[in-house]
Order: sequence, then C-alpha cells, then structure tokens
Amino acid sequence: MLSFEFFFRFLLSKRAGALVKTISYISVVGIWLGVAALIIVVSVMNGFNKSIRSRLLEVEPHLVVHFNDHNSVKKIKEDETFKKLKALEGAEVSLYSNQDVIVRTSDGFVQGAVASGISRERLISLIEFANRKKGIEDNELIEKVKNLAPGEAILGMGLADGMGLFRDDNIVLIPPENLLLPAGEIPKVSQATVRGFLLTEVERIDGKTLFYILDESFPRLQQSASRKLGVEVWLPDAEDAASVKASVMKEGLEIETWKERNASLFFALKLEKIVVSVLVGLSTLIAGLSIISVMVLLLTQKKKDIGNLLAMGMTRKETKRIFVNVGLYLSMGGVALG
Repeated sequence: MLSFEFFFRFLLSKRAGALVKTISYISVVGIWLGVAALIIVVSVMNGFNKSIRSRLLEVEPHLVVHFNDHNSVKKIKEDETFKKLKALEGAEVSLYSNQDVIVRTSDGFVQGAVASGISRERLISLIEFANRKKGIEDNELIEKVKNLAPGEAILGMGLADGMGLFRDDNIVLIPPENLLLPAGEIPKVSQATVRGFLLTEVERIDGKTLFYILDESFPRLQQSASRKLGVEVWLPDAEDAASVKASVMKEGLEIETWKERNASLFFALKLEKIVVSVLVGLSTLIAGLSIISVMVLLLTQKKKDIGNLLAMGMTRKETKRIFVNVGLYLSMGGVALG
C-alpha cells in the first residue's frame, strides 16, 4: 500500500512535477500502444498461418509416395506398400503421375509447366474446393471433367492467363528432354485441348499445373524422363503423416509428408512471425526505457523525501523497493491497458 501511495502522490497527483507527470504519461501510452500492437500483430500472424495451413491441406495430400522402381500403374497396384496404404482406416489413396513439360500455344507462346495425371474423382474434388473458395457452383466444369476425353486437359488459371489461353484452345506439350535431340530428329509431342480452368488460390496449382486423367491421355508423355508415378494419401488426421511414413518406409520408395513438401513455406512464415514480433517488441522496450528517465527525475526531485524516510527508520533496501515498485506500477499500467 505504501508503494502505491507513493506512486499516486509522486506521479499522478496535482502536486507531482509537470515534467515527471508528462514523461510518465508518455511512457504509459508508449507501452500501451506497443503491447497492443504486439498482441494484434501476433494474433493476425497466427490467423494468417492457420488460414494458409487449412487452405493448403484442402489441396495438399498428407503423404506422397514415389515408387522409383515401378513405371506403370499396374505394378504400383500390385505393390505391398500400396496395399498397406489402401488398408489404412479412414485413409483416401489416389494414384498420380507428374512430369515436366513445355507448353506451346498456337500463337507461339512457350512456358514450362507440370503435367499432372490424376483420377477423375481427385480432379472433381479440386474443383469443388475451388467452388467453395469462390462461393459459387461451377457445375459446367464438373460436367466437363466427368466427360473429359483423352487429349483434353484442365489448366490452372494462372498458367492459362500467363499464356493467353481460352477454352477449347489447342496446345502442344513437349517433354523437356526433346530440346537435347540432335538436329533432324523429330521430337515426340502431344496435342491437347483446353477444356477449362481451375482457380484454387494455391500458386503451385494455379500457376504451374495442367491436369489430365491418369492413363487415359498423352501416351507419348509416359516415356518422359521426368515422369514420376506415385500415390497421394489423405489421412483422417494430417499429424499422423510422419508415423505412417515410418511404418511403410522401405528401399525403392521416396516418401514425403505435407510438412516436408512445404518446409520452406512454413519456415518463411515462422521467420516472418518472429521478425515482426521482435521489431514490435523492441518498439515496446524502447518506450519502456523512458520509465528509467522518469525514475531518475523522480529520485533527483525527491531527495529530501528519501532522507525523511531514512530518518524515520526505513532501511535503504526498503526505500529502494518502494521506488522499484513505483516503476513497476507505471510499466504494468501500460501493459494492462495494452
């Protein structure tokens, strides 16, 4: 109580010095704004990270298994690991193939992309996710996917915009290794028709990927050196991906969890959160250092009062504690307001 009495009399009362009172108010306001800004920034960053994570898990498989020893869908289906993954309770397993391609339009525009062969069900689920993001139902595109014929593809919206493509445009898909062919040799290319566009707000999908139905289109691309066959797995709980990976890991398999596939993104988000929090925290600390100025001025002005306290029998330690408590009350006031 004595410390609070000194705090009120020395810093807040009408008899307090104008300079000490002004600096005290500035200190409290500075700490108030700094703490409030820190809480708001951390809350916004946490919400932002959670939003990215949830959006990513809508389209990102929890586990991706590459079968380096198999070059056909039939062999993968006969593999014991594939059967073990299919037997997981509540898990969804989908075959896929990925390969690098060079996309050339009829107007001569050229751009690198990833041709991804997936099942119709998986492609429809991506479109349904995109519909939820946009808040509308694109039933026309879903019907096109259900009737997607060999030689037809669905493009990410960013890829299509960058190349100026429209529905029913024709494109040529060229494996990158064809660029190394000797002069005079005819490259193996595939013709494709654009049947629709996919907008998921995930850059990896929208800006780089074209989708087709696995094993139904582009047989010439299946001999590409960059082609990878594998399995995408969705688990009831995404956090179980690491334990499932450990249980099925064996020679000839390349397994990645969703955290490993997006490690650079999560590291960047974590680093951004730390840096922003530290910078805002430093601004709060700088505001808090002004309390030292308040206490120095206060001790300079109240030398006689300190002498009276010592003369009344108070020890030096007790006197120091009183003024330390006054500084704490001042700083905690700003923190509480923040």
